[in-house]
Amino acid sequence: MDNTDFQGWILSIVNKTISHNRQYFYKMTEQSDKIIVWLVGLSITSIVLTINNGLKLNSVINNLTTYVLIFGSLTVIFGVLYRIFLYIAQTLEINILIAFEMYIEGYNNPPKVHFGRELLDEDTYEDIVSFFKDDFEIEIESINTATLDTNQIEVLRKSVIDYYLSLNNWANKKLEKEKNEVKDVFSTYLGYSNKKLDRIFNPKAPTIKSTNLYWYSLYAASALFILSCLSFTSGMITILTEYIIKICN
Repeated sequence: MDNTDFQGWILSIVNKTISHNRQYFYKMTEQSDKIIVWLVGLSITSIVLTINNGLKLNSVINNLTTYVLIFGSLTVIFGVLYRIFLYIAQTLEINILIAFEMYIEGYNNPPKVHFGRELLDEDTYEDIVSFFKDDFEIEIESINTATLDTNQIEVLRKSVIDYYLSLNNWANKKLEKEKNEVKDVFSTYLGYSNKKLDRIFNPKAPTIKSTNLYWYSLYAASALFILSCLSFTSGMITILTEYIIKICN
């Protein structure tokens, strides 16, 4: 296995592993969403009932309204923030995975695109002839220069340089035309703006990496989920403790 095959093999395995485990992640997210919806809904209902029946509830447990308002509000706030950060993380994840899968597909199935190179003064006639095969897959019959003088060799070298540059110019124009056709398809059928198309075909390193923002949002969502659950649980434990103390007294 050569180095290129090894890289393609690793990338394919990583892509399959991510795709497979993404389903389990979405199932876990679905379960956590249900828990947060239940906790937030119950907390809001408790807050509304407490506001409408504050005096009666305080007669049952001292400061009951305070406990419900504080712990219920914290549960709602943490729960809403959890869903916001999770939404941001999932939106970024989709864009990241699309870009990653496109890269792997392009890596494993690269197009045949011919690029010319910059010819140097030290490149001989024989070197330039070999470049046709390497860069454009064109066989050029090499002329034996052993019997030629310096001027003849220079004229011959200039002729192949002109031919090489003309092929390179044609290849560049062909590539540019195909890129414009792809841009038209993206713009017509996907509604991509010129600014977005420019980022796709002329990528630049972003000021803030979407991958970093994704992980920050995901970690924040996980922390907020735990805080929301802890707020609700702490409130229930506090109220239950106060109730037991009042009964015992």
